[in-house]
Formats: sequence, structure tokens, C-alpha cells
Amino acid sequence: MLSNFSYGFQLFFAEIIFLYPFPKRRHFILRILAAFVMILGTNFINLHFIRAWNPSTFMNFAGLLLTICISFLGMRLSFDAGAMAVLSGCVAGVAVQHISFQIYRLVSLIPFRTRPDELAVELMTAAVVYLLVWITVGQWVARRRIYEDGDRRMIVVAVLIVLICIGITRLLRLGGPVNAYMTLCTALYAIVCCTLALFVEFYVHESVRTQSEMLVLRRINEEERRRYELSRENAEQMNIKYHDLKHKLRYLEKRLPQEELDAMRTLIDSYESTYETGLDVLDIVLNEKQMLCRSKGITLTVMGNGAGLRFMDTMDVYSLFGNLMDNAIEAVEALEPPEKRQISMVLERRGEFVYISCMNYTGNDVSLRQDGLPGTTKTREPGYHGYGLRSIRMIAEKYHGGIRIQSENGMFGLNIYMTGDAEPAVPAAG
Repeated sequence: MLSNFSYGFQLFFAEIIFLYPFPKRRHFILRILAAFVMILGTNFINLHFIRAWNPSTFMNFAGLLLTICISFLGMRLSFDAGAMAVLSGCVAGVAVQHISFQIYRLVSLIPFRTRPDELAVELMTAAVVYLLVWITVGQWVARRRIYEDGDRRMIVVAVLIVLICIGITRLLRLGGPVNAYMTLCTALYAIVCCTLALFVEFYVHESVRTQSEMLVLRRINEEERRRYELSRENAEQMNIKYHDLKHKLRYLEKRLPQEELDAMRTLIDSYESTYETGLDVLDIVLNEKQMLCRSKGITLTVMGNGAGLRFMDTMDVYSLFGNLMDNAIEAVEALEPPEKRQISMVLERRGEFVYISCMNYTGNDVSLRQDGLPGTTKTREPGYHGYGLRSIRMIAEKYHGGIRIQSENGMFGLNIYMTGDAEPAVPAAG
């Protein structure tokens, strides 16, 4: 009786290896049970009706495709992900099931003294293969959250490889008596093809994605370098004009009412450099972001000494603190009440490590992925996200450090630690 559902049973669990980390739809248990029944039912119909009606190679392959399509439909109704993402998990499951079946065919060539139960050997082989795949590829796919940005081209290529491979092996098996040599060749061919499909679908996709991210980050760094040069020139011009205006104000002291003079002094003083941390590039970033915070009604508090960061490249300092402040500002600028629009940052030295801690309120707690990064890449989502945070992490790792993220009770904290020859930190005004 179990042989009537063997393929559907194996296919279901092979697909679950890759689909289990996907977001689930409401009433998931009922949905996945329904998908399981749909797959088994289609498998049964394929065996007892389609093949019985027409046992030709074409109908055999058509029945197999029907079972795969029904499995895709069931998984699509169970997991809350895009169609291509679910298709990616399903075709990977089909490939793994086919690999396990071909390994079973190779095992069947071993001359046992007593012939074992074929179905038991097939299921045991599948269990071992599935466990190994889940420990290796399945866990890796879960950590990388492939379903968030699957490459359509890679998925289509994987689908074609798997279907062509299955079609050819089915054609050979149904062409007449199969000897041990043909079994060995077709099994090895199928295993290689399905492994290649998994390689294309996951490893090649990950490699292309990594290269694309590096290109984007490189362009961002180039843009940040241009912004830094412009910010430095603006800061120099602002300081010159600030001192010129203060000098000219002395000549107006006896010509204007005291109230106007006080108002002018207040306005001029608001453009004076607020932060003097001992590191010019950090001063430029903080003073630039302080002006932006004032315009948005955000309170920015910074404690620490930039001298502890002199081991860092100038552009790394500009990029790290620019991204840090931009993300924090975006997180708090629309918060209500206005008292929550606060950002605090502390720089300190602890032994051989330099720590940078940035805290701010958020509208909602930010969900974190298994790799420690926020689970969203939306550009208007409160909190840290996207390439800014990836750039921060890359810079920290460049200096033998890393980042830690905390999000709870409406507060978001990003802690950065790096190693370097730094002087003890001293609180700076600001």
C-alpha cells in the first residue's frame, strides 16, 4: 500500500528541506496537511489511472509533471513567499528526491546474500540523503534567506536541468530491459545533473548576488568620497564665513539695538562647529548631521573622543558614521511624540577594543534574521537596514571587529567594536 504513495511522500519531505524557513501563511498546519494530501492523491491517480490508461513514456512523464505541479500549488498556498521563491524550493526538492532515488538504484546493484525489501531500502536511502542535505544545503539556504531575492534566471535554468534530466532517465528506463551497466551510467548522469542544478540555483546565485552587492557598495563608497570632499569644503567655507560675520558684528554693536544684536549672535552661533572630537573627519560628519537633526527637531547627543579612531582610514570613518547617523535619523524623524526623536552615541576605549554605541527610539521593534541583520530591506522602514548596515559591518570586520544589534521595547541599539592602536577615550563636548 505504501508503494502507491512513495514518490509523493518523498517529494513532499524533499521540498520541505528547502521551504521550511519560508514565512508561513495563516492556518499553516491545515494548509500544509492539505498540500500533503494533494501530493499523495495526485501520485496515486498517476499510478492507478494515468499510467493504467496509457503506459507510454510520454504519459509517464506527464503524470510525474502533474505531481510536481500539484506539489508546487500546495506549497504556494502554504508558504507566504513569491511564486518564483516557492518554485525554487520545489525544484530543489525534486532534484534531491531524484538524487536519492538514483543512489537507491546504485545500492540495488550490490549483490546481497538475501534480497532486502526494495521499498524499505528506497525509503532508508531517502532518509539518509535528506538528512545530509538538510544539515548542509538546507541550513545554508535558511541562513541566507534565499527566498527574499531569488534570481529568476538561475531558477529557470535549474528547472530545465532537472526536468530534462528526469525526462531522459525515464525515457531510458522505459526503453526496454536495463542492465547493470546502463543503470550505473544513467544513475551517475542523473546525480551529476541534479547536483549541477542545485549548484546553479544556490551557489552560482549567491556568487552573483555577492558580486552585485560588492559593485553597489563600491559605487556607494565612490559617492561617499565625493560627498566627503564636498562636506569638507563646505565646512571650511562655513568656518571662514562664521569668523567673518563675528568680526563684522563688532562694528555693528553701537549701530543696532541690543535685541537685534543678540538675535544675530544666536543665529551665527548656531552655525559654529558643535563637535571638536580630535578627529577632523568625524567632526565634519557630526557637525553636518547635527545641522540636519536641528532642522528635523531631533536631539543628538555624542560622548567620546575621535582620537581613538585614528587607526581608521579617513573614508572608513566618514562612511561608518555617515551611515550610522543617516539610519538613526531616518528611524526617529517621524516619531511621535517629538520627545522620542533622540539619538545618543558613545565612543569609548575598552582595552584593545574601540566601541561605538548608537541608540535611538523606533516605531516598532525590528526583527532580526539568523545572521544578526534586520529582516527588512525596505528603504522607509524604521531602524537600520540595507546597504548602509552592510557597509558598517564590512568596515568593522576590516578592523578585526564586528557589530551587535539589539531591538526591544521600542529601542534600537547598534554596537560596533574594532581593534586598533587608539588612545584612551575622553568625553568630548556635544
